[in-house]
Amino acid sequence: MPPHGPRAGSKPIPTGPNALNHGAGGRAGRGFSHVNSMWPAAGTGRNQQQSKNTALGKRPQQQQKQQQQKQQQQQQQQQQQQPPQQQGRPPTPEPEVLIIRDVEPFKGPVPGQNVVPTQYLLQQHIQKQAREAVDAVHNEEALRIQGVQVIDKVRLALHLPVRTFDTAACYFHRSRLAAPEYNYYDAALAALFVACKVEDTMKKSRDIVCSAHNLKSLDHQLTPDDKSFERQSNTVISLERTILETIGFNFRVRHPQKHLAKVCRLLIPGDAGRSFFETAYQMLMDLYKTTTPLKQTTYTIVLAMVELTSLVTGENMDAIKAIKPAQFHVQREDVVETILDALDLYTQHHKMTILGQKYTLEQFLAIKIKVNEEVDASPSLDRYASRCPVCDDDTSLATALSLASPSSPPLPQPGMRHEAKAMGDETMRFLFSADRSKLEAARFAEYARDEFEEWEEESEEVVPDFGPGAGPGPGAGAGVGSGSGGAGGGRRNRDRGRHAHGHPPSGPVAHEGHWHPYQKERGRRRKMH
Repeated sequence: MPPHGPRAGSKPIPTGPNALNHGAGGRAGRGFSHVNSMWPAAGTGRNQQQSKNTALGKRPQQQQKQQQQKQQQQQQQQQQQQPPQQQGRPPTPEPEVLIIRDVEPFKGPVPGQNVVPTQYLLQQHIQKQAREAVDAVHNEEALRIQGVQVIDKVRLALHLPVRTFDTAACYFHRSRLAAPEYNYYDAALAALFVACKVEDTMKKSRDIVCSAHNLKSLDHQLTPDDKSFERQSNTVISLERTILETIGFNFRVRHPQKHLAKVCRLLIPGDAGRSFFETAYQMLMDLYKTTTPLKQTTYTIVLAMVELTSLVTGENMDAIKAIKPAQFHVQREDVVETILDALDLYTQHHKMTILGQKYTLEQFLAIKIKVNEEVDASPSLDRYASRCPVCDDDTSLATALSLASPSSPPLPQPGMRHEAKAMGDETMRFLFSADRSKLEAARFAEYARDEFEEWEEESEEVVPDFGPGAGPGPGAGAGVGSGSGGAGGGRRNRDRGRHAHGHPPSGPVAHEGHWHPYQKERGRRRKMH
């Protein structure tokens, strides 16, 4: 065994609570056993308590301190429970509390503006907003068509599905109706950016801005990480909030393309229906350049496009005439209104459409005349299902010019935009329940209503007596003392400059209560530097 190991006759190392005073080595073990042999084996006296305290590592001084602290705490608690008269100190006066019971707190709703998003818009509402947009920006209709063209081109360059185009076009039209002050180019890119998020076809703002730039500048292609796109990218991101507020956080948009394919397959089976569907599909893409998707249902748009395609191509007219709109839960009035909206686009903006390159303007004019004759012959049909007499009488809704016109606005540079209207300080809340919005508006009107009371009160006015020769008239100021420094004399004091020395003008003082002297520099030369 090594010299530092345990000896052959040594006792084992103690364990347990008595091992706290045990040190290293065999000598400490022998000393520990010697001390334990001197202590009493058992008992209930002080020695046993001392051994327990020593074994637990506590000292008698610490126990005394703890007992003293407990006694002090008990005394303090007893003093707090006793009344202040028994403690020998004067009572502390309680602070005076003023309780106002007559004043009631304000229990009204928070003043603000409630916005209830709607999935459809009426023609009356669209015409009202269009009139305001025309007052703000000229050629608003042409700008909307150009914005949809930008969305379509960028969508094809980024290989996005057609449902993203539908959503972006609807958001763009709503934003142009509500806020026409913004640049249409930036608004179109922002609408496509929001639509990519809604339709789960994520694209960064830099990707959209870069793709739009590369479409315009074919000789100068850039990448999305170029620093020149930072400003316009931030503009697109800032317009995202405006579009969300415009649509009222209502992301529901219809996609009629798949329903158009089903109806064409049902009515025209075979290869003939495929070519017919291609023409109807292009016409449907042109329809998104108008505000019709904001006010019509899916099958109303589908049936209108199918009927108009048959009128343009002259094919399958018998099969389409046999369609009953009631089977698709639509009305004939809405279908005719949609057809006329599309014909207005083809006749007024023929060069800005897809089918305008395949069919002539005379063909669309002939079809429009035919449809108008049907409307005039039927008393149940009208140009619009919901009309606004104020908007019909307004002549300021001029037709926008075509893109080929020299007075059309050019494509703006990225980042340019008009100044937007300042938003108020009111809180804007978006509610999806129209009944709840009406209830809150009625409750808020009770607190915001101004009440006035009118009454008549008679009062006597004292007319001052100016005396002879002192009242107003041509002879005023011509009395006694008309010489220099007198009480009268008209404007002699002013002509002589005596008003600079504190003399009031001539006439009664009652007429010149607002008069006060002022200093006037005369005969002084200004120092020229």
